[in-house]
Amino acid sequence: MKTLIWSLFGLLALFWSGLCWAGAALLRWAAGLLSGSGGAPDDWGRVLADWPLPQWLALWVDLEALRSLLDLVASMFESLQAVWPGVDSAMAWLMPLLWIVWGAGLLMLLGLAGLALWLTRAARPVPPAQPHPAG
Repeated sequence: MKTLIWSLFGLLALFWSGLCWAGAALLRWAAGLLSGSGGAPDDWGRVLADWPLPQWLALWVDLEALRSLLDLVASMFESLQAVWPGVDSAMAWLMPLLWIVWGAGLLMLLGLAGLALWLTRAARPVPPAQPHPAG
């Protein structure tokens, strides 16, 4: 049972670490897009408006609805660029906060593994007492 508990802990810890690593990469990517330092174009509306939609896509999706969705995404990025000019300074505290959350999650997983080990040890049946030989 110990092996199962520690294997499950290792698997969950690996999944949690990968999720936090992907979150950090996504946060860096989004910060690069919003600050304009990631090689992203400054005029998202123009880029998305000039992006040609393939004609075969019309079989599954309404092209006008997709175009309006792209316009919405472009205006969202432009609004975020205007509202949040200090995204680079926010990264100074967002990245450490993400890794603090990672550490807290890992400690919680470790605590749950310890609790599971304790519960399996406590749930073992107690052998019956042997009667003393008369003599």
